[in-house]
Amino acid sequence: MILAISASALYLTATVLTLRAYRIESRIGQLVATLFSFFAFAAHLIYTIKVFWSGGGVDLAVFPVAALVTVCVGLIVLAELLLTPERARPVVIVLFPLIALTLLAAGLFHRGSLHTTSLSVGLTSHVVVSLAAYAILAYAACQAALLIWLDRAIRKHEFNAFLRTFPPLESAEVTLFNALWTGLALLTVANATGFVFFWGKLFTHASHLHVFFTFGAWMIYALLMLGHTIRGWRGNFTTKLSLAAFTLLLVGYFGTRIVIEALLT
Repeated sequence: MILAISASALYLTATVLTLRAYRIESRIGQLVATLFSFFAFAAHLIYTIKVFWSGGGVDLAVFPVAALVTVCVGLIVLAELLLTPERARPVVIVLFPLIALTLLAAGLFHRGSLHTTSLSVGLTSHVVVSLAAYAILAYAACQAALLIWLDRAIRKHEFNAFLRTFPPLESAEVTLFNALWTGLALLTVANATGFVFFWGKLFTHASHLHVFFTFGAWMIYALLMLGHTIRGWRGNFTTKLSLAAFTLLLVGYFGTRIVIEALLT
C-alpha cells in the first residue's frame, strides 16, 4: 500500500512540476519534472511486480492488471518524454494523474486476490501481448481525447495554458495513428491466441467472454484504420471511433472481472 501511494504522490508531483516548468519556460524545471517521473515509474514498477506476480503464479484481479497496464503506459510516456518532450508534455499532464488515481485506488482497496493463476508459456504470451495492446491503445485513447479537446478549442478560439502545451494538430494526429497501428497489430495477435486458448471454454466461465468484447473492439479498430488508409478518414470521426473501441476493451476485461470478483466475494 505504501509503494502505491508513494508512486501516486510522485506522479502527481511530476505533473505539477511539468506544468509549472512550461509556464515559466524553465529547462531546469523540466529536467526536475522528468527526474520525478522516473522516480514515480520506479515505485510503480516495484509495486506492480509485487502485486501481479505472487504466490507462485500471477494475480489477474482488477487492480494488479490495472497496475500492469498503467506501468506499460508509464513506460511509453517516459520514452516519449525523453525522445520528444514537446509532444509528451500534454500527455504527461493528463495521463500521470489518471495513473496516480489508479494506483491510489489499488493501494487503498486491493487486499490480494482470492487465488493466483499458474500460466503455461503459451498462455503467458497471450496475457503479455494483450496487456501490451491495452497499454498502447490506452495511450492512443488519451491522444484521441486530447485531439477532440484541441479541435474544439481551435473552432471556438479558446486557449488556455494547458492547450498551449500541445504540439501542432497534424503532429499529434501522426502520433495517434502510429499508436493505433501498433495497438491493432498487438490486439490482432492477442485475439488470435485468445481464441486458440479459450475456444473450448468460452461458454464455461464468464471471465472468458472478454474475448468477444476484444474481438468487437478489434473490428472497430480495423474498420477505422482501413477507412484511414483507403478513404483518408481523420479528424473527430476517427478519434471518437477509437474512443468507442477502447471503451469496449475496458468493458470487456475490467467489466467482466469486476462482476466476477463481486460475485465471488
